[in-house]
Amino acid sequence: MEKRQDQDHKRKNKLKFWLPVISAAIFAVLIFMYRTGYILPLWAPFYDKEGQYRAEDDRVRDYHILLEDKRLFVEEITSSRQEGAKSYAFDKGLKIEDYLVGDIDRDGKDELIVLFFKRGSYGPYRPLWVKKDERTWSQHIGIYEFGLDNGGRVNDRYLALNTGNKDGESVIRPKWVSSKIGMEITGLSLDEDMILSVRERDGTVTRWYYGDFGLILIE
Repeated sequence: MEKRQDQDHKRKNKLKFWLPVISAAIFAVLIFMYRTGYILPLWAPFYDKEGQYRAEDDRVRDYHILLEDKRLFVEEITSSRQEGAKSYAFDKGLKIEDYLVGDIDRDGKDELIVLFFKRGSYGPYRPLWVKKDERTWSQHIGIYEFGLDNGGRVNDRYLALNTGNKDGESVIRPKWVSSKIGMEITGLSLDEDMILSVRERDGTVTRWYYGDFGLILIE
């Protein structure tokens, strides 16, 4: 009996010794993964919001946009919802933080501006000197056009897909998508001149103009 109690006592002592060590090791691994970008950053707000917007190209289209649990869904609203209405969902691999709607390129048609995280610094194409993309999370801005429904079959995670189309026909195409931003962005806004204000984690606000080759820093 005493021998069994002694063995139980030793096991408890070993557990008391190893439990803090194992906990500290797990905590250190999590901190390392967070600081090196393998875990989504805790400072990113990841908003939940929705709204209804009107876009005009060859015809007037109304859209309902829902951002929820890091997913972005766009539904085209028609007068007869059972006929001709389309719904789109962004790829699950894109973790959506925020979105805006506005005519950022000043062409008379609204665009969908999306702030998101994805694994890797680049999209389907990368510089020749980069042999392999990273696996860490990085922040990006994408600008999308409404109503482009003649894209054909695509294999690009940046594209919003018509969820009712098994062939993966892209209906909302990216006009421009950044590579890794290298900033810690917590919010976006557009002014009446269609200048994009970018708010960073430390409170810094920079202003950006959309030019022929993407966003250009003004100040």
